[in-house]
Amino acid sequence: MRRGIAFLEEAIARDGQLAPAWAELASALSLAPAFGDSAPSEVLTRAREAAQRAIALDGTLGQAHVALGIINTFYDGAWDEALSHFSAATRLNPGDANAKLFRTWALVCKGELDSALAAVREAGQLDPFAPIINTRVSTVLYYMRRYDESAAEARKALELDPTNLLARFQLGHTLTAQGKYAEAYAVYPADEGSRSGWDEGRLGNALGRGGKRAEAQAILRRLQERRRRTYVTPEAIAAVSAGLRDTSRALDWLEQAVREHGFYVVFVAAEPVWDELHGLPRFQALLKATHVQAPRR
Repeated sequence: MRRGIAFLEEAIARDGQLAPAWAELASALSLAPAFGDSAPSEVLTRAREAAQRAIALDGTLGQAHVALGIINTFYDGAWDEALSHFSAATRLNPGDANAKLFRTWALVCKGELDSALAAVREAGQLDPFAPIINTRVSTVLYYMRRYDESAAEARKALELDPTNLLARFQLGHTLTAQGKYAEAYAVYPADEGSRSGWDEGRLGNALGRGGKRAEAQAILRRLQERRRRTYVTPEAIAAVSAGLRDTSRALDWLEQAVREHGFYVVFVAAEPVWDELHGLPRFQALLKATHVQAPRR
């Protein structure tokens, strides 16, 4: 991601009137925290400025509306505004699968999971071989607690592309939610270098839930040490803590995620990892702070 951002910045330095480059830069910057490349505080202002610059240069550019919609979804809590941008992007470029894909996440945040599933399936119709889209059908079904279907979709994505690490992670998450811990451990990629902080946290959650406490605690220590050197999204540490049944620490880190605009905190109501916390007053306060809607299933 860092290399891609550098290339886009180089292109803009050569020609600052390239609206598509500004739009792609905005999207890349706003998504960088998802991969653990940057803290939201490091990129959000630049991402917003790049998206606004793209719109100013070319208001008919669908990519620019997608970029603004991403920012609205993951950082502003402005999901209706995000949906307006994604709709505009689709009107301007009906074949843009990304507009449908990111529309999916705004709908998840609004608790409209049936509509989210329809949106991600529409994205798949536009780009049937895109690994990320094929995987995200599984993700939405996972949020809907339709675990058998989620696992089937993740396996289907892996049949299409056995190198699809995202699908392996998602299958591991789904198997963990089903209590199939041994199967989940076998699915998660063994190479630490392939795991973002969030993925590492989810593996730690699975290990903790499955009774492998020493291994989960080792991941917890590793994430905390990494966070002292570079950015690690707080939700990752919260996930391991939840797997270890350390409810207070899990909530501490989720509250930190809200303060930091953690990338994944917008899914706090939908994500099954947090199901055991839902009845707690601190968790309910956290939901109010994020303004996300409980899923309507």
